[in-house]
Amino acid sequence: MNEVLELINVSITKKRINILNEISLNIHKKDIYILLSNNDGAIDTLVNLLCENASNFSGKIKLFNNSQFTQEKSRMAYVNKKLLLNNLSTKQNINYFIKALGIVSLNQQLVELLEIDINEKIPIKKLSNYKIYKLNFFIALLGNPDFIILDNPFFALDHIECDNLIKIFKKIAITTTLLITSNNFEHTIQVATKYGILYKGKMADEFTPEQLYNSCKRSINIRTTNVEQATVVLHSNGYDFEVFEEDLIRVYADLYKSADLNKLLINNNIDVMEIYISNTNTEEYISNVIGGTSFD
Repeated sequence: MNEVLELINVSITKKRINILNEISLNIHKKDIYILLSNNDGAIDTLVNLLCENASNFSGKIKLFNNSQFTQEKSRMAYVNKKLLLNNLSTKQNINYFIKALGIVSLNQQLVELLEIDINEKIPIKKLSNYKIYKLNFFIALLGNPDFIILDNPFFALDHIECDNLIKIFKKIAITTTLLITSNNFEHTIQVATKYGILYKGKMADEFTPEQLYNSCKRSINIRTTNVEQATVVLHSNGYDFEVFEEDLIRVYADLYKSADLNKLLINNNIDVMEIYISNTNTEEYISNVIGGTSFD
């Protein structure tokens, strides 16, 4: 089976407020699943639920097809930006966790991939956010997990550092499944295999990058009160289209054909209330999914 994580109608209520409301999602082996939200409370609650031995929820969680998901927790790792043993150096932190995990020798490929200075003697609390995050990631990988949750990795990093992380994620995902939480769409689009969008505690949408592209590509939009008859005419004339609302049809055709489309529909006694060209960018599309707001 390729399913790594499955959530089925997972809900959490605190003080009569629905923090998570019937969340369902599927993450498969080698996915880089991006969970987007501009409400950190919902994501934090979900991450805590997965990483702690939580029981105060309704619904079902399956980790590696095991509904007793806590039994599989040893195969999962969690990476955030919190300092580890912050008064110790990189070298001391690595040595501590090697002994704690019973590891005989370091994986030099990981050292090179994450560009970790294993002999760094400066206390990690004095290192940059980028170096601290990479060290946390490195230590999480020491246990050779099959599934890794990365909490908001792009926060407070510059573009070069974000690009470097993206390269690392792509290489890690060859063998390991990643769930990345973020409120930064700009960088996630370069790495995602699937998106989930949390809004007001609900799963507002879920889609692949291909589906996002198709939803945002340029089209001829037609508003009509007779969608059913219009779709019959469009289909019989070989047009590629989708019905988006009860009165809106999006036609994927060369944009210069808008006049021909208008004439075709009128000749078939179909009233055209509006016909126009649209081109929604990805950020605008996702903003529309979450009620017109934007990610910070």
